[in-house]
Amino acid sequence: MGYDTKPLQVNNHSTHEFDFHVWMNRLINDQQLTFDLGAVGSESIALHKLNTALMRLVDEQHWCLEEAERHSTISDRQIKFFRRTAEESQNQNQKLHQDMRNNQEQKQGEVNELRAQVMRLEQSISSSAATADFETDDAIIHQTKGLFHDMQTWAVTAIRSCKPGRTATGFAPIEWLRQYMPFHSWPNTYQGDVKKYLMGTLITSLIAPVNKMHKENLALSLCDFSAPKLLLATCLSQECPEGTSFSQWKKWLNSARNMIMAKNRTFLQTCGEAAVQTCIKFVVVHYEETSRNKLSTGMIKSLDRLYRRAFQLLVTIHFHPAVNHLIMFPACVWETKTLLSFDPRRHEDMEQEETAADTSVYLSSCVFPALIKTRNEQGDEIQEVVISKAKVHTHQMTATSPTYSDESEL
Repeated sequence: MGYDTKPLQVNNHSTHEFDFHVWMNRLINDQQLTFDLGAVGSESIALHKLNTALMRLVDEQHWCLEEAERHSTISDRQIKFFRRTAEESQNQNQKLHQDMRNNQEQKQGEVNELRAQVMRLEQSISSSAATADFETDDAIIHQTKGLFHDMQTWAVTAIRSCKPGRTATGFAPIEWLRQYMPFHSWPNTYQGDVKKYLMGTLITSLIAPVNKMHKENLALSLCDFSAPKLLLATCLSQECPEGTSFSQWKKWLNSARNMIMAKNRTFLQTCGEAAVQTCIKFVVVHYEETSRNKLSTGMIKSLDRLYRRAFQLLVTIHFHPAVNHLIMFPACVWETKTLLSFDPRRHEDMEQEETAADTSVYLSSCVFPALIKTRNEQGDEIQEVVISKAKVHTHQMTATSPTYSDESEL
């Protein structure tokens, strides 16, 4: 009778798998089971011992399963506890996050209020010349109005000194006006004479460079050397950079100015000289072309002083820590290009309609005298259709025409 000596294995169908061969070897080693499976009579003893061992194995597996179930039950309780604890912690974190957000919004509102208070405090401090280098908004506006008033006075003096009869060849001033200005008698429109026209155009040309420098940031970019010019032209940007507060932007402007002045102390002076000379040349050329008169040396010196004041005012406004806007009176609304870049041949072409957005095509009270002057000098007649169109455009420009309270000065 032969026996299969292949190790026996018992597979438990529960969650635990038991290796009988390993357990049997351990049992034999523990109990010193020594038997010869080939000897006579030893089979029954071996089977008995094996049966006993199997019974012990089953009991041990049951115990293991009970222990596993007991430990598994404890683990589920712990998992439930941990889950409940995690949910409570998450709720607490959400509540804490909401409280922090509300607190942050409240603090941001307080910061904004503090910034507004700081800005008001800076303007209040700037009112005292002994404690600050900056002037208040009201003081700057007062200087601006005073500057423009002096410019108007200068223009009145310049008009008084010219001989308006020379403005158009072959016609007396009043006859020239009546013949070529058919809108002269319109209600609520221009009711003056040639001096009134010259006054309007001169005032516009006088203030136009100041307005242009302020609007296009050219006040400090007229000098010849390029390195500081480009930097300062960037500093003079009228728009606050995105994401930067107004006070921070103004501080940066002052820092840039101080850096430039530390590198070249005569920079502002050089820019001012160039700006003043450019403005004077602009006015002198316009005055000579429209009035056929030359300005005296005294008038040019007076004009030089006016433009130096204007340049200094622009510098003050650009580097001031508070909000300042250059106040322009109605004469400044006309674009400078309509005075010197006017081409009468272009505007006598009636085949194409000009768009209203192009300010250079307006035959307003500033431009129309230039057309008449040009045609008279050439000895040509002005087409009736041009005069009719001038009525329309002048009527459109009525709302922006300059008015003067004291007409007796003219």
